[in-house]
Amino acid sequence: MCVCVCVCVCVPEREREREREGSRRRRQRARHTGTPAQQTDMDAPKRIKPGALYAAYRLLTRRNSVYVSFIIVGALVGEKVLDSATNKLWLYNNQGKMYEDISVLGMKATGEE
Repeated sequence: MCVCVCVCVCVPEREREREREGSRRRRQRARHTGTPAQQTDMDAPKRIKPGALYAAYRLLTRRNSVYVSFIIVGALVGEKVLDSATNKLWLYNNQGKMYEDISVLGMKATGEE
């Protein structure tokens, strides 16, 4: 009776160990060999080196405080640039029509009161 219990308990445990070992080996093999399409250098996709834009992205998004500061400063600078450009465009399109350009009308002459 003792032998029967030992065999029933030990055999499934050994099978589970073999399964775990096999799955571990398969994962390691897959990690080292890669997919069949990537095994040769000719078939492997070419990696593009990250450029300056990617480096700036990594620099700005590494910390939340830097990212939020960049957004706030960008909004303030963008607002000033947009305001200045809009104002210059408005003045250019309305030359001679502005209040400052109109000759003095309805004002009392100098010396009269």
